[in-house]
Amino acid sequence: QSGRCWLFATLNTLRHDFGKKYKAKNFTLSQAYNFFWDKIERANIFYDAIIDSADKPLDDRTVKAYMNFAGSDGGQWAMAASLVKKYGVVPTNAMPESFNTNHTAGLADALARKERKDALVLRKLVQAGKTEEVEKKRKEFLSEIYRMTAIAVGEPPKTFDLEYRDDDKKLHLDKNLTPVEFFNKYWDVNFDDYVCLTNAPDHEYGKLYSLPFEDNVNGGLPITFLIVPIDYLKEAAIKQLKDGESVWFGNDVLKEMDRKTGYLDTELYKTDELFDVDTYMTKAERLATGEGEVSHAMTLVGVDLDKGEIRKWKVENSWSEKSGRKGYFTM
Repeated sequence: QSGRCWLFATLNTLRHDFGKKYKAKNFTLSQAYNFFWDKIERANIFYDAIIDSADKPLDDRTVKAYMNFAGSDGGQWAMAASLVKKYGVVPTNAMPESFNTNHTAGLADALARKERKDALVLRKLVQAGKTEEVEKKRKEFLSEIYRMTAIAVGEPPKTFDLEYRDDDKKLHLDKNLTPVEFFNKYWDVNFDDYVCLTNAPDHEYGKLYSLPFEDNVNGGLPITFLIVPIDYLKEAAIKQLKDGESVWFGNDVLKEMDRKTGYLDTELYKTDELFDVDTYMTKAERLATGEGEVSHAMTLVGVDLDKGEIRKWKVENSWSEKSGRKGYFTM
């Protein structure tokens, strides 16, 4: 019951990188830490958007889109990358999971209600030309969002001691690290070197699209997608895996999926044969009608090739070890 799959998948790519580099396959990163800062950053960018659009009516399409964004959980790769760039990362033991990080709906609902009420206040102040009062209220509201998130999730650590045993049972200790120092010291990752490839055949191939309404960090990485054919996307994923890097990918996991066995297959359920109907649509048609959508994010950690042909993919999911084979799916 958590909408953090996009964050889980991103942190998993970093976790696998750490495990390979430092021979620590069981090392994990805290989702709660970056989740905390995501709530603060989203509120910050939400208030800015509300102030900038205060001259538009509440039923304006842009304003309604911002209101729908309030308190939301879902996300994209660039959103997680922006959080890591700004705030770094911490090990799980530095900020463990809690009920509210594993069940985020309650906090998301409370934050959304608070932010929407705040939006009404900010809009009235802007419309009345009370510029100084706008900034004062904005800071006050953001402070309240921080307090709410800290009560629900706990405050993030400013420093921590890195302590772990590697695969050879050797103990490692690195004291008094900040989250940003930890990331910069132990990872050699430049998020600006990465491009999000997307197969969306209802859009023009070779074009770069953006989702500015979902950007979560001011000055962070913009959410962009380069639209490419599916074969190009598969080839890129295979090359990245062969290069030793796991792959963040968005998907429509609830279609043709068996949670218990962890099987993902477009022919898993023969409902057309069962009902004697034809519901086949191309991917472009599914996306255009809303039948298909990106509803989840997971991590590609392996691919099974036979003479260059893809047989199946190994997928790491965020639904605990009770789903699939100890948390891993086969696609």
